[in-house]
Amino acid sequence: MSDFSNAVQRCRPHRELARRAGEAYYFTGCPCKHGHIAKRHTVDASCVECRWVFKEAYREEAAQYARDRRASMTPEEKAEHDARQAEYRRNERLRNPEGVRARERVHGRLKRQRYPERKLAETRARQAARIQRTPSWADLRVIRDFYENCPEGHEVDHIVPLRGRTVSGLHVIENLQYLPKQDNRLKGNRFDEEWQEAA
Repeated sequence: MSDFSNAVQRCRPHRELARRAGEAYYFTGCPCKHGHIAKRHTVDASCVECRWVFKEAYREEAAQYARDRRASMTPEEKAEHDARQAEYRRNERLRNPEGVRARERVHGRLKRQRYPERKLAETRARQAARIQRTPSWADLRVIRDFYENCPEGHEVDHIVPLRGRTVSGLHVIENLQYLPKQDNRLKGNRFDEEWQEAA
């Protein structure tokens, strides 16, 4: 019997104990067949580190496939694909808002860790847009008080977005409103009659 098979036999009781206790992971201190000393999944005894390596490789492969596929699309196919993706994301946000927000928080944290310079550039662009759209006659003290008095569970929203696709508003008190966080996420940078009437 090989050393790896002996290690599997020695580690099996740990998995049984974790399964009986209802634990998702267990740790034995034994290396996996790839040499990782890490937690293992109780359901199939797979190594957490091995799964992460596999997911990273698959993620890069899938991203490259998506880039190649999009590059081969015609402009009409791209527009149709983007419309389908937007509709799917809109329906998913309406169906499971909590799950979508949780995934966005995780994705945003990973994005900031992997691309700090990109996040900094986005922050600076947003700050520059606000400065450019703040007229000299705007009362900054009233705007600051409006932000400070934001009710619990709400966010300050620009009725006409500062960086909308079709229209851009000003950073003035007349263009600010309080919206529940969920409604503000759904609204995004859009401006249409429905949101204008709700303001």
